[in-house]
Amino acid sequence: MPASTWTWNGVTGLSTVAANWTLASGILGTGVPQPGDTVIVPSGVIQDGLAALASQGNATIETGATVTVPTTNNGILLGQASGTAGTVTVTGTGASLTVPTGNSGIIVGVSGNGVLNVQNG
Repeated sequence: MPASTWTWNGVTGLSTVAANWTLASGILGTGVPQPGDTVIVPSGVIQDGLAALASQGNATIETGATVTVPTTNNGILLGQASGTAGTVTVTGTGASLTVPTGNSGIIVGVSGNGVLNVQNG
């Protein structure tokens, strides 16, 4: 299945709620991003990290937006499993990726390919 592109609707909420996303291109599927998809977070706060991407796909957190990983999640995994690839870009003033203690933190590439970009923040 080809990857889809999703835009966060600028709310504060959970990434597992379909109403918080708009499909920009691709296949609707379950109504939320799936592994391999691209997500764009232009504003608002995602309160449960990006677990739906399952260490593959692309996420851009833009000016003023926040993605927070709860302590009960695995952290941010980018390309952890063999054959996966993931990129997270945090760009612009006020954009943030928050990973508190109590989880596995940020893991970039283990058996796959991972990239973490922090720009202009």
